[in-house]
Amino acid sequence: MTASGTSEGRQKDNSQDKRDTLAQIRTGHCALLKAYRKRIGLEDDGTCETCSIEEEDREHLLGKCPAWSQERRETFGKTFLSHKELTKADPMDIIAFLLWIGWLPANDSA
Repeated sequence: MTASGTSEGRQKDNSQDKRDTLAQIRTGHCALLKAYRKRIGLEDDGTCETCSIEEEDREHLLGKCPAWSQERRETFGKTFLSHKELTKADPMDIIAFLLWIGWLPANDSA
């Protein structure tokens, strides 16, 4: 059986997926973000479906969406984060936040 067929292999794959998603979100080039999907022609509207206030880009998702304010406070210690704070945020905190709001899958325990 190959390494990716083992539990350890799946965890490594999952970890790589998390790093890939983190890099995509931090650059704003992530298909999970509605604003990006709109920019590349996959969506007509980039408005956040969670709050319907503004476009769902990385700053909105990670720093401003009021629907995630409690999760943001628990993860980063603040309800809202500025652009500067986002650029200095610990990548592990960003991953924890994305896991909490369901944007990343939890580790496969099988």
